[in-house]
Amino acid sequence: QIIQHGIRIKLAGHQKLESKNEKFSATTPYGNISLENLYVNGEAISPAVDNQGDLIIPVTMQKSGMGALASLVRLQTENNILIQPHAQSSSNLLLAMLFGGGGYTYDAGWGTAVGLDGSVFVTGETRSPDFYPEMTGDVVYNGNRDGFAIKINPDGNVEYVTYIGGSGSEGGFAIQVNNLGEAYIAGITGSTNFPLSMDAISASPTASYLLKLSAGGDRLLYSSYIGNSATFLVSMDIDSDENIYMLSRASTQGTVYKLHPGNSSYDYTYSLGRGRWVSIAVDSNGHAYFTGRTLTSPYDVLAASISDTGSPVYSLSFGGGSFDSGFGVAVDSGGFAYITGGTDSTNFPVVGTPITPDGVVQDVFVTILDPAGAIQYSSYLELTGREYGQAIAVDSQGSIYVIGVDTESVDFPSTSGAVWDWEGEGGSSTDVFVVKLTPTVLRESYQISYATQVGGTDWDYTYSTIGTVDDSGNV
Repeated sequence: QIIQHGIRIKLAGHQKLESKNEKFSATTPYGNISLENLYVNGEAISPAVDNQGDLIIPVTMQKSGMGALASLVRLQTENNILIQPHAQSSSNLLLAMLFGGGGYTYDAGWGTAVGLDGSVFVTGETRSPDFYPEMTGDVVYNGNRDGFAIKINPDGNVEYVTYIGGSGSEGGFAIQVNNLGEAYIAGITGSTNFPLSMDAISASPTASYLLKLSAGGDRLLYSSYIGNSATFLVSMDIDSDENIYMLSRASTQGTVYKLHPGNSSYDYTYSLGRGRWVSIAVDSNGHAYFTGRTLTSPYDVLAASISDTGSPVYSLSFGGGSFDSGFGVAVDSGGFAYITGGTDSTNFPVVGTPITPDGVVQDVFVTILDPAGAIQYSSYLELTGREYGQAIAVDSQGSIYVIGVDTESVDFPSTSGAVWDWEGEGGSSTDVFVVKLTPTVLRESYQISYATQVGGTDWDYTYSTIGTVDDSGNV
């Protein structure tokens, strides 16, 4: 055994173990392990046993000339010893594009999705009659304000851009894609002549719509009004059976609609109750998860889950003594909900090993709820002093991606190899950021793998509350 700075590493099956001049080495029947200049920092961490029966010991180490590294010491059941380093990785810019009309018009993207082939889909709203030079499908600007849909293939080429709407005002707020590359879009409408399909669940004008576009974006496969005059669709998800789950945020209420397009009735409608509900995520069993915030002081984070039949699983609020709000929610294969947002509280719940120390003012938070709604993990993600998490995603390895807005970006702590780093270069006061968190112990301890800004020298925001990460870890 070696005990150093409060962390114990215990190896089994070794023949000889040495620690001299901060050099750690172990002799085993399968070869030697040597780590030079190893400095273990922090408090004692209990090892965990994974589903293969291997003992996993997370450590934090400082290698000479490098930053902090998160590593896993894996003691396998057959006495092999593997060191699995998770060093800070760099973020590479794969694609950057601008869309919009000429002159002083308003164009904004509100939602993104990614197809099985890596194609990127975007929806939003525009007031530009010249939004894109080569439109597909609905090629004519309908007036006042239109929604839009964009598809960009994995090579970075635009496959289609189409307007969405009638003679009133429209906006696309959420987009999802099925396995065939057909996009579903949900949003708001003020048109009494919104284009509808014959199998629409409602032909009577309401304040929101759901539509489905062909893979080429040139045909309307489904379109319907949704809800009633108070329905305001802000977020949406889709399951493997192509059931659509839509979240409406009215002035004081949240309502969920589950619909299989083509059916004459909703599978269910469910009231989440009072609150500013903003984001939805659905797991492989059809359970839906939500986040938002309360409407009265001290403004806590809201979280809820309902079953595939629309029965309540849990509903709760949490926070500190000041303003706390949930913006983005994601769910992993185990039914654990991941929530991010912003907190002004110095006593926000901290469970597990903190990513960063307690925040000072308007910090990002990351909270994980178990399938019953209990807090499994919760931490501040303090970056520069004033930022919030807008969207969150989790990949199959348990890494967490937080996308948000930093309003003091000249001091942003970008990691090595960051896409943008405005520190000392006259950047704006507001930029988008992306942070990847790698687990040292799943749902118990995380370290920053990379942190980067995204933006230019003016103000830049991200609006989508759904984080989109593909199988390769591209955001």
